[in-house]
Amino acid sequence: MSKNSITGALTMNFARTQTLTLPVFILGDIGALMSSMVKAILVLNLIDAVLTIYWVKHGLAQEMNPLLADTVQNLPIVFVLVKLSLVGLGVCVLWRNRSNQLAVGAICLALAAYYGLFLYHISFISYTVNPFVFL
Repeated sequence: MSKNSITGALTMNFARTQTLTLPVFILGDIGALMSSMVKAILVLNLIDAVLTIYWVKHGLAQEMNPLLADTVQNLPIVFVLVKLSLVGLGVCVLWRNRSNQLAVGAICLALAAYYGLFLYHISFISYTVNPFVFL
């Protein structure tokens, strides 16, 4: 990926045969965008871990990962540390390979998945909260 200062466009090479040139005003700074996406994944992962512990502790949900299912109930701190470490390691590997299209796609997919999971948590909150409590 290179920036052409004369035309103000970003040029990305795809599979060494095709080149896509997009105006900078459409994409802005790709590095800043990717960095924000990675940070969002990490924050959404933390939110997922905390809300998962809350739901499981109150008997409203079960951990779907069979490797961490027992840990979430018995050792919630270990659950959070393992979850944050594994996702953090994965994101770190993807970030280091961000020049690869596959890594960029995986970052986008991970962000979409965690955002979808976040929306699921929000909908679950709205489903479980009694609206008449606040009246």
